[in-house]
Amino acid sequence: MKHTRSIILILLCVAFVPLIVNADQLTYDIEGKTVTVIDCDESASGELVIPSSYNGMPVISIDSYAFSSCISLTSVTIPDSVTRIGSFAFGYCSSLKSVMIPDSVSSIEQYAFWDCSNLMSVTIPDSVTSIENMTFRNCSNLKSVLIGNKVTSIGRWAFKDCLNLTNIKIPDSVTSIGSMAFSGCISLKDITFLGNAPSSIVSDVFKNLPIGATITVTAGATGFGETYGGLPVQILKKKLLIKSFNNHAAPFSLTFETQLDSTYKIEASHDLKEWGEISEVQGTGSSFKFIERRKALFPKQYYRVKMKE
Repeated sequence: MKHTRSIILILLCVAFVPLIVNADQLTYDIEGKTVTVIDCDESASGELVIPSSYNGMPVISIDSYAFSSCISLTSVTIPDSVTRIGSFAFGYCSSLKSVMIPDSVSSIEQYAFWDCSNLMSVTIPDSVTSIENMTFRNCSNLKSVLIGNKVTSIGRWAFKDCLNLTNIKIPDSVTSIGSMAFSGCISLKDITFLGNAPSSIVSDVFKNLPIGATITVTAGATGFGETYGGLPVQILKKKLLIKSFNNHAAPFSLTFETQLDSTYKIEASHDLKEWGEISEVQGTGSSFKFIERRKALFPKQYYRVKMKE
């Protein structure tokens, strides 16, 4: 009877051992009915598309160091079956210029794109809630970063030494920015916060930025002073919206977005030089539609919207 139990236990242990397989240039770890990419042949070059499945099973994860040091890869497309990108997954991929991260990804771990020195742009989807420590550190050619609207925290040194990054928009979902997150970004002059100031921020977040670097905030945003993180703060000014119509076009409508507790003036002009106020609108945080039913008094009549100081 003891021998029978031992055989059963051995069989059970064997049944749950992950299966490692090689296919094309990728190595997979198959566990249960899911697949993880754990390695890539360092000779892989050019554009690489990770399959969404292997032998009918979904590829759900890119493991730590899976593509690390694949120095000849220039582009990687990640399928929408993947939910996790592990630490150092693409570290030191020095030729990588672009990577497509789908909305399915919820976790991008620290150092994931460390030292991808030719990566030029990245979009972090709304499914991601945290940019971990040093995720994009030393991505020296990174010029464009779009941060998703669900990101709540940006880790320490997350974008440190991204030498060619010129501007960044911080969504209103962000509540925490770690130490030196943007330090050493020597081209970064335009930082825009789309909401209130994060409740947790370290004073060296914007250390060693270029002369003239400025933080722009929306009207009504709280938590900012004349300076923030050592940089001067300015309030975002709305661009004037100018439209015209002739005396045969009435009624004329003009729709614009408003901010809560802000007041707007609608002005009219016939020569774009002299303007007169014709209406005032209280902002509600939603769009407002102005309708002019009177015929224009001049061959051309222009309208604009201004936020009252």
